[in-house]
Amino acid sequence: MIDKGKKFGFIRQDGMPIDIHFKFSDCQDSSSLDKGTSVRYSLKKGGKGGLAAYKIVISR
Repeated sequence: MIDKGKKFGFIRQDGMPIDIHFKFSDCQDSSSLDKGTSVRYSLKKGGKGGLAAYKIVISR
């Protein structure tokens, strides 16, 4: 899910039981993000005990 108005989204990764939150500011090229875009990223502990992605790069 991507909410371009609020500038955040969630990454769904195969084999992960939860979705990973991200902010557009943590993405190298957020203007190219759409549902289904493949990305590479690093993980950190996010707010509310979940996981957050950062250093997000679109896979080409």
